[in-house]
Amino acid sequence: MKQMKLLLVPLIFLLLFSCDLSLDERKPTIRIITVASDYIGIEAGDLECCINDQKAMKEQLEHLSLHSGYEFDGIHITYSNGEIYSIRSTNDSSSEFQKRITSPYSDLSRKPMRETIEAAFDALSKGSNNEDITIFYYTGHGAHGNEYPWLERGTLFFENNSEDGIHVHELYEMLSQINGKKLLLIDSCYSGAFVYDDIYMPGTLKDALNLLFVTPGFENDDIWMLSASSEDEESKTGHTYSLFTDSLLEALGYDTENGAVGFPESDDVYFSEIYDYVKANTDTIQHPQSERTIRDMRLFSIITRPLRSYRD
Repeated sequence: MKQMKLLLVPLIFLLLFSCDLSLDERKPTIRIITVASDYIGIEAGDLECCINDQKAMKEQLEHLSLHSGYEFDGIHITYSNGEIYSIRSTNDSSSEFQKRITSPYSDLSRKPMRETIEAAFDALSKGSNNEDITIFYYTGHGAHGNEYPWLERGTLFFENNSEDGIHVHELYEMLSQINGKKLLLIDSCYSGAFVYDDIYMPGTLKDALNLLFVTPGFENDDIWMLSASSEDEESKTGHTYSLFTDSLLEALGYDTENGAVGFPESDDVYFSEIYDYVKANTDTIQHPQSERTIRDMRLFSIITRPLRSYRD
């Protein structure tokens, strides 16, 4: 009996210690970068809905993060009315990250949007670990690939006649700075060029030649991707939001009719469910793209929500 008691003591201690570990387990941080341009007054064409897209996406992602018990750290970059500004928001507060009051493209050789986005990735990479999830959301113009010699298909670009833009490979390089899982949500024309399969399986001779001079330094194992359209079609705008973002917001539980945050039907939000919803609601007009073999990832797991009401 005495020997049995001696055996039970370390077992009880181990059980209590393991419980403490589970209680202190760190919740992942959701790191969010959103980018939007309205392109007011430039030849590329106004996209005023992009500002609405970004605002709604920021609010909904932060709302889901809070109600999943996660920490969140977001940087939201906007090019509007000729000015570039960005806000950094966390669970506790919001503050100005960077702001450029003067006309950013008085010198077309400068790349102010690219520099601001690079700074955002650098800031959010600090302290990231393998349990974190980073979401990069972009709403704006994407290049067909024949507008200017320096533009590849799908390039995110911000001003006509300027070389300020981010190519497919460059965005993946920026993502490689941050540890953990990464999700790309690209709402732009020709955004299918950002899908991983297309990077290594180029569709045109020009794409193949570009790859000769680019060595992407990333692995696909920790990157999920969803584009608004295929690499050879445009992404459509709507009355308030663009078509792709409207469906994406609804899949996440956002009330697009009233412009208010909300909850999805299920407590667990998976990448595959978002993809299926967006595809089902836009496929007759444009064709959202992901990898050929859909890998799944749980983005959010709601732990607090208002009590649901049931109708008779």
